[in-house]
Amino acid sequence: MTENDPSTEQVEMVYQMNGVCDQLWKTTAMPQIPSSPPIKNDASWRHNLATAGRGLLTGVTFLLFILLAPIIGVITLIFWLYRAILILTIKMRASDLVTMVDGDDSMWLQDDDTNRAIINIMLIHRGNPNIASLRAVFFKRLVEARDANGVKYYPKLSQYATKVIRRYVWKEEKHFDIADHVFIHKVPLPTDKLQREVLIGEIVSTGLPDEKSAWQAVVLVGENPPTTGVGDFYILFRIHHSVGDGISLIRTLMYSLVDKSPPLVRSNRFCAKGVVIRVIKALVEGPLVLAERFTWRGDHSVLHGKPLSGTKLLAWSEPIDLSLIKKIKNVSGATVNDVLISCLSSAFGDYLRQLGSDVTATNLNAYIPVDIRPASHSGSRMTNRFALVFLQLPIASENALDTLHTTKARMDCIKSSPEPLVSGFAITYGMNHLPNWSTKCVFDWLSSKCTLVLSNVPGPTQSLSIDGHLLEGITFWPPQRSNIGLGVSIFSYGGYVRVGLLADKVLMEKPRIIIDSFVQKVDELVKVLKLE
Repeated sequence: MTENDPSTEQVEMVYQMNGVCDQLWKTTAMPQIPSSPPIKNDASWRHNLATAGRGLLTGVTFLLFILLAPIIGVITLIFWLYRAILILTIKMRASDLVTMVDGDDSMWLQDDDTNRAIINIMLIHRGNPNIASLRAVFFKRLVEARDANGVKYYPKLSQYATKVIRRYVWKEEKHFDIADHVFIHKVPLPTDKLQREVLIGEIVSTGLPDEKSAWQAVVLVGENPPTTGVGDFYILFRIHHSVGDGISLIRTLMYSLVDKSPPLVRSNRFCAKGVVIRVIKALVEGPLVLAERFTWRGDHSVLHGKPLSGTKLLAWSEPIDLSLIKKIKNVSGATVNDVLISCLSSAFGDYLRQLGSDVTATNLNAYIPVDIRPASHSGSRMTNRFALVFLQLPIASENALDTLHTTKARMDCIKSSPEPLVSGFAITYGMNHLPNWSTKCVFDWLSSKCTLVLSNVPGPTQSLSIDGHLLEGITFWPPQRSNIGLGVSIFSYGGYVRVGLLADKVLMEKPRIIIDSFVQKVDELVKVLKLE
């Protein structure tokens, strides 16, 4: 895979938005695209001034952090002692064996009924399923999978999270039965795609059972499956985010559940090479990055701010040829991610204009989960190890090329930022050292500044099968937090890309409009760049 493929770009998404980025796109040449006006000296002067100003702010905020460090250290020590005593008390009083929930996992146990932290992954199959055989596959390859020492790879698949003395713990599910987790849905799968979207939306709007491991594999089969020939069926894999993040879950499904595992692709973006420089940069610039996030202006639009209903609607695209996206990338000088995000931005811009909203000089705030595991960590076990970084989607221009220019410049500007390390440390520190009520308030408030969650997860390049059934396609819908009611996914598999959208009914009644518009924007770039 190339450096511009989603598998390597996913971990590059770091964010540092300021006035320098908006100037940068005007001065960046892109091959075979109509060039921007010649660079003027005053633009260069403003760029240098902005850079110098940011350097000064970095120094000031770092100095303030040094001055406050002793106070932060004392507070950390107090809460560490409190938690240590609490954990010791729990272990002494627990009537049965329990395991403490890691801080990174407990962040997702702060959800509620209107915004459940459930990741929904849809596996589209060719074939006629045998439920008994599927249950055996899930049980053997996931629930009971063990390493050479007999230790379970995925112990949380037979455990559930609960509170004991104000602390989340994992407890073993009593009388575990794989039939409670892998089953055929009582409503048949419709033949019409729009009706399928309605049915699956109804399923994802429901929660998971209490006191059972927080996952399900819901098998959806047509009302009259063919007695001869081959039909299709879906497996909707639903799992709570506290069990693991999107990267680890996809890797688990793609490398443990499938019949033949594909080669494991790892990124070296956060490996030992250059890690010292990254850490130093994060320490120096970290205080300013956090200050920017806390003072960042939140979104206010018809797509954000209303109380959510908890009723979810969804849509997904037909497979889009990844080679076509790469052609656009090669001609424009952009990257695959630049192209996909610019098309998404244009789709949202058109949608808001159709609603009569003024989007002139407007952006749409999104937060993006970023995998920050080191290269030595395969991510084969279900864990949460990621950062949340912020990106402003350019929606003001109706010109697809202008949007692509702006998207590329912003993505270029954010790739050297220390925000993933800063964000990852802030999440881990907060969830492991501060009271649950305080972290919930802070993370909900920061999340509420955004309109949507944008998750880009790379998948295998070759076709796979599960229990002998060809896996034709994969799409997923990321969960949201606080009052965010939109979740967008981009997933590549087998040389194709699918885009999924999950929306709260209060904010958007027809998510299919965004998906169709996204596909149209890809076609528009193809025509403008004369790639037909």
